[in-house]
Amino acid sequence: MFDMNSMAKKFLTSPEGQKMITEFLSSPEGMKVIRDMIATPEGKKMAGGLLLSMLDQLPLTDDVKGIVRQALQSLS
Repeated sequence: MFDMNSMAKKFLTSPEGQKMITEFLSSPEGMKVIRDMIATPEGKKMAGGLLLSMLDQLPLTDDVKGIVRQALQSLS
């Protein structure tokens, strides 16, 4: 029996799957999907959490990171 979730995860983590995701997200339709999703309370929380997890990797001063972290934490 086929496990569709497992197959989808395997494809989406492959180079071909990642290329497809990148192409979609950078397309006008993909940008609209992202805008619509982030406009929801759940989307704001998800985007804030994602940005918080990446914040330490960004080339920002500690002061700026603190300001951004505080703003993002207010979303959740």
